[in-house]
Amino acid sequence: MKEKNTYHNGFEDKNFVDSLRSNPFQIPAGYFDDLTAKISIQVDLEKSASKTMPFSVPIDYFKQLNSTIISQVKLDSLSGQAMGNTVPEGYFANLSSRIISNARIDNLRKDENEFTTPEGYFQELPARVQASIIKNTLSPTLKTDGFEVPSDYFEELTNKITVAVSAQDREVKSAPRVVRFNIQGWIKYAAAACVTAILGITSYQTITDHNQVNVTESHLSSISEKEIINYLSSSTDSDDMLLIMEYLYQPTASQGIGSKVEYDEIEDYLNYTL
Repeated sequence: MKEKNTYHNGFEDKNFVDSLRSNPFQIPAGYFDDLTAKISIQVDLEKSASKTMPFSVPIDYFKQLNSTIISQVKLDSLSGQAMGNTVPEGYFANLSSRIISNARIDNLRKDENEFTTPEGYFQELPARVQASIIKNTLSPTLKTDGFEVPSDYFEELTNKITVAVSAQDREVKSAPRVVRFNIQGWIKYAAAACVTAILGITSYQTITDHNQVNVTESHLSSISEKEIINYLSSSTDSDDMLLIMEYLYQPTASQGIGSKVEYDEIEDYLNYTL
């Protein structure tokens, strides 16, 4: 049976094209040289893979998968928007110098901690933070801080201190001034007051009870002048006592006790005291 020719004209009788007569598969150069090592590596990998799995599913992975997918979708939707964080101007230009400086600081740093927290730092921290917030809040509303040093204050301070010290050294301590109270003018008023008090007491006793007039008179007459003088001496000083005795003590033939005291003086004393 004759074979049906499926080739192009001129290629009858099982004749292939010259391009098809060569083997289309070629062995890379040095293939068999490294074949043994490659086979050994592959065998070791298969043995280790059969013992332990290099990859494992995290715990509760599928339970959290829905929330993870939703979060990722939200992040993808925001990725097209402008980022809120920007790189400062000149950041990369100064980055190398900053890294070198930090490396030098790390090399010079000692093993022990050179910085310590002050005692009570964290207990006072909330109060300091609050005070700082209040200061920062109020600072824009204040034109000045309220305190300022006058011009040329420190330049003139030395001279002012020197002058003040010199003035204190030159100051002469004067003797304390003794203020004397002039009691001469009040002696008459005191005597008039005594007389008025005695007359008032006797008048009151006379008006309230006429039956006791003789008793009162006898009682007053029983009080000696010495007792009256002792009473007045206990309530006044020596100068007052001499003047009172001058006006109160009268001889038997005199006009009477307090006769030298004028009515105007008694009236002035009563107006002053009442």
